[in-house]
Amino acid sequence: MRGQELMDAGRVQFVAGANINLNLANGFKNTDVYCVAPITVNNAALASYDFWAVGKNCCSDQLADFRCGSYRSQEAKGGVRVTDDVDRDFYRLAVQQAQSAHAIKAIHPLFFEWTGDTYEQMMNDERAGYQFFLVGMMGHFLFQVLLVAIAVTCFTKSRFE
Repeated sequence: MRGQELMDAGRVQFVAGANINLNLANGFKNTDVYCVAPITVNNAALASYDFWAVGKNCCSDQLADFRCGSYRSQEAKGGVRVTDDVDRDFYRLAVQQAQSAHAIKAIHPLFFEWTGDTYEQMMNDERAGYQFFLVGMMGHFLFQVLLVAIAVTCFTKSRFE
């Protein structure tokens, strides 16, 4: 299956035998180290490596030592799609380096955080989003209360002067 066929995937459960090919891993350093490793079935050679497990600051930019997510788990067969546009550009550069270093092709790479339970990972991300939203709402509310208190104080002082 090609990456172009799953461009709208948010979470993916891979087939039995799918794993991260640690021999083809690579890291790209730009302040942070952006780590990539292709997802294959039984480490078979592919015409195009379009599915990549990724992570940040969990490998070396010198060696193929991918240690991101649930890379050791034999039960991990899923991935949650990376949606951060800034990180995606750097992961793409890491894939291009892997293509050069290992003489492989990646026509349309898709990037996933490798995990054992994609549903739990998505629920954690959703929970974090709600927390961020609520903190923002409460901050905005408190800021508005402060502005109202300042306005009331100013208008009250000017009324008695």
